[in-house]
Amino acid sequence: MNLRGILVEYFITGSFALIWLGYWYGKCPFLTHLNFPHGDVLLSIIVVSVIYVTGMLVDFIGKEFTEWVEKLLRWRFPAITARQHAVNCSYADIASFNPELGKQIEMRSSRDRIARGAIINTLIITLSLVAEFRHEPGRWIGSAGLGLGLTILFTRVWFRFQKLTNNYMRDCELAMNNRKNSDAPPAS
Repeated sequence: MNLRGILVEYFITGSFALIWLGYWYGKCPFLTHLNFPHGDVLLSIIVVSVIYVTGMLVDFIGKEFTEWVEKLLRWRFPAITARQHAVNCSYADIASFNPELGKQIEMRSSRDRIARGAIINTLIITLSLVAEFRHEPGRWIGSAGLGLGLTILFTRVWFRFQKLTNNYMRDCELAMNNRKNSDAPPAS
């Protein structure tokens, strides 16, 4: 697996999380009064670390959430989702068959992970805004509507990317099977 790709995904997801992290940072008085003895260097190291770890955490939560969504969809729409989950080979099978195909799947999976991170970050931002504006009905309703709309949009984007990745993996599996069958000796 490409380590640089994972690092970038976590940093992208963690950077998006800075929106709600910054909001909650401003709400915690003990955090706003911290002084760092070595100034900007130490602060930069801490911020980069927090971004990366937050990106990992958001990705984990996003994976759990999207698995739950997939189970819900399979239960609710079994005929539609059965066609999308018909891949019987793994990433490792495809990568060992053709490393270039494996790189393509890795790139597509990276796109899926960033989209699911956007789902969770948008949900947290929405909850933060609703909490902030809880005493102002017009603003919290607007924030909730916008946030839920964006969450649904990102969920659809993730679902589309996931479907494209599954279709690509299924095509790779067919190519592998055709290649294996053409390499097999004819039956006597």
